[in-house]
Amino acid sequence: MRWIALVLLVAVIAAAAALYGMVAGEGEAEAPRSVAAAPATGDRVVHAVPDWTAALQRLDPPQAASTEAFTDGDGKALSLADFKGQGVVLNLWATWCGPCVTEMPSLNRLQAAVAADGIRVVAVSSDREGMAKVGPFLKKYDLDHLQPYLDPNGAFQRSMAGQGLPRTFILNGAGQVVASYVGPAEWDAPELIVRVRELAR
Repeated sequence: MRWIALVLLVAVIAAAAALYGMVAGEGEAEAPRSVAAAPATGDRVVHAVPDWTAALQRLDPPQAASTEAFTDGDGKALSLADFKGQGVVLNLWATWCGPCVTEMPSLNRLQAAVAADGIRVVAVSSDREGMAKVGPFLKKYDLDHLQPYLDPNGAFQRSMAGQGLPRTFILNGAGQVVASYVGPAEWDAPELIVRVRELAR
């Protein structure tokens, strides 16, 4: 009888071990796809890098830019025509938009990377409170390479993209819209910086 009990005990232990392995495997599969969660090979971390450039849709032919006005942080009325001669990365965002907030630091770094190329990141907020909301936000997150641009009534946003945020457009030096992107991105990813430079010429 003892050997029967021993066999049963071994079977229970084996089943428990198998169940643990299945549960552990499921947990790892559900882990976030990030550098921290990626499997390591030696000293090299292996992880999937999103193809940001694939979602950047080139417009052929280029489209005319909106003539609708927005303002800078001092309340001065501007339009995209004021940036003609420069490449522009136009970003439509708001402080209440989670994906917008997520990508703002990368836009800040993009501006630092492409400033010498004569490319301007123009991030236009549709916050109704205007500078009272946007100014403290930029300061809080040390977005020192971005200037505040405001569209509190949403007219400029509607003229460009309707209601979806965030939306980003690339304008060339002639002031034409040459590409668009829907949703957040890591704008300082090396492949995107290269693509922005190509498109914004």
